[in-house]
Amino acid sequence: MTDVTVVIPAHNAAQYVRTCLDSVAGQTRLPEEVIIVENGSSDGTRDACADWIAAHDLQVRLVSLDYGNVSNARNVGCSLATTTLVALLDADDCYMADFLETSVEAFRLMSDIDLFFGDRMLFDERTGDLGPALAKSGLRFVYRDAVTPTVFRLTEGLLEALAAGNFISPSGSVCRRASAYAAGLFNPRLKSSEDREFFFRMAALGPVAYTPNLVTRYRVHAASTMAVTETVELQKNALRSIVAILADSDQLKLTRSQIQALASVRQVCAGRILSLARRAGFKCLRAEQSWLRGLNAGGWLRALIWPLTVRVSRFWPRRWRGRSDAVSREGAPSSVPPLSPQ
Repeated sequence: MTDVTVVIPAHNAAQYVRTCLDSVAGQTRLPEEVIIVENGSSDGTRDACADWIAAHDLQVRLVSLDYGNVSNARNVGCSLATTTLVALLDADDCYMADFLETSVEAFRLMSDIDLFFGDRMLFDERTGDLGPALAKSGLRFVYRDAVTPTVFRLTEGLLEALAAGNFISPSGSVCRRASAYAAGLFNPRLKSSEDREFFFRMAALGPVAYTPNLVTRYRVHAASTMAVTETVELQKNALRSIVAILADSDQLKLTRSQIQALASVRQVCAGRILSLARRAGFKCLRAEQSWLRGLNAGGWLRALIWPLTVRVSRFWPRRWRGRSDAVSREGAPSSVPPLSPQ
């Protein structure tokens, strides 16, 4: 049961989608089907997709929605897929040639895993490659067991690492379709951090594996979330995702350490929201305080003084800072295998 469908949400991606589809057609292991969900584009994306489909033999289904929402587009694609596995790919990104072959082989070797992902190369067409993403991510703190020289099964510490920030790219992931439904698919109410919530829930449901090899090229441009500077709205969406996960902590069977990790990140997000709002003036600060109380985010009063605490901590005696560092490292693996194979 290693058949796979590639789901591609496409919104105003006319200049990128042909390259994206070329990368799927160039796979060493072709998918059983490709589903393009064109959602509310105004730049000719649908026509670009239709022209590409007419010129190629790949099994592609083109679906159009009347409004742009990447989470809804992914969810629609997953609902139309009939295969066991679903591979995600944003229309402005592209696969490395052996990604699907590597992914399907990983699911064949580990029949119990629910999610497989790999590293991504960030690139900007103006400046070139910006480097791989996983080496500096929280993945370096997660225990892993080697299955093959290039495929690893993740064991201890994955949820704690994902709580601090998502490092799994939708465009470099393959999930079991039934497990994606069990995780609730992507949250359409979030305009960002929807992947953070989804992959945390997936990781809480079942085993996860990854490859340190580059599996996708992730395009950074003006319209991508990666290119957006830190704003109140981005932090709000991150906080919404954390609060939603904590609300389902019993259902997800989270441990005490995992809940504590989420609660800590929740406070950091709230602190950043108030810090950004403070720069906009007292009226904005009061509005965000009210919003945090309405969200029932918890710890909003502590978050109010969080930026001040960070600044003051720089002047604490060294022995205090050392103790604080020790506490922050508690539970983290003391020795973790390297991300790249030896």
